[in-house]
Amino acid sequence: MKFSTPLTEIISNGRVYSRSHFQPQRIILHKEGVDQTDLIVRLSFQTHVYSVSSTGLVAGEATFNDEGGSLREFCPERYSLSLSLPNICQSMIENNYPTWESKDRNKASHMTVTEFPVQTGDKYHIFYEVFPSLARGVHIELSIKSAYSKFLNAAKTGRRSKVKQIIKKSYYDRQRYP
Repeated sequence: MKFSTPLTEIISNGRVYSRSHFQPQRIILHKEGVDQTDLIVRLSFQTHVYSVSSTGLVAGEATFNDEGGSLREFCPERYSLSLSLPNICQSMIENNYPTWESKDRNKASHMTVTEFPVQTGDKYHIFYEVFPSLARGVHIELSIKSAYSKFLNAAKTGRRSKVKQIIKKSYYDRQRYP
């Protein structure tokens, strides 16, 4: 998919925003693979972590097509929150945060994680999927589909797993989760 935004930056309302913090990164889970080998996870980010559905009503904000071809609009608020997203994601994996399956407004399922411990209130939600990698030297892809703040009722998350459990299930079962 060809994007109308440059690979390394976005220009919106006359301001330049770097996308360098969205470069894919590897996270090594030591001795978590077959025969106690290291399990290599590649973390990547999609455009929804810094954009919203385009309404065409916000003058000057950059618009572009997302990974599925839908028109998106740059969101300064989501972008600001996304600056710490790579570190949060690394922590959620390394510290094995609780995670659960959730459905978006289009009824598509994603895994969701918030801060630890999981508590009711306005929280930064990270929506992701995990699947076996086809790349050499990478075992699992963990793709951050979207991230934004919204209210969480901790009593209604449903059955929770741990992030490493989902990664390992994908690795050993060779399946996409959710």
